[in-house]
Amino acid sequence: TTPQGFANSLWAVAKLRLAPTVAVPFCVEAAKYASEEPGDLSYFMPQELSMTLWAMARVVGRRTGPRAGSALQLEVEKLALSIAEEGTRRLSEMSPQGLSNIAWALATLELTR
Repeated sequence: TTPQGFANSLWAVAKLRLAPTVAVPFCVEAAKYASEEPGDLSYFMPQELSMTLWAMARVVGRRTGPRAGSALQLEVEKLALSIAEEGTRRLSEMSPQGLSNIAWALATLELTR
């Protein structure tokens, strides 16, 4: 799949507000897929990075409740941190909207320091 297709698929799942029993496993599998080759994030356009992370945070949400610390959360966290690192490396390419989406997603996933 292309980075655009990947980001668009996650965005659609988030916007459609599918049932968590469908949306969350989809996001986890997507996170696993994307995390297999971390260098592949360099092929993502800045908007695709921010859109991917925004969608993951929208679907998975905060780390409270039964999924906190689970394999589900760890896969999403791994991808989120990889996207944050890639975004940092390419900061000059990011739009204000993209930066705010990444910041919001990291805060929503409680991945702030």
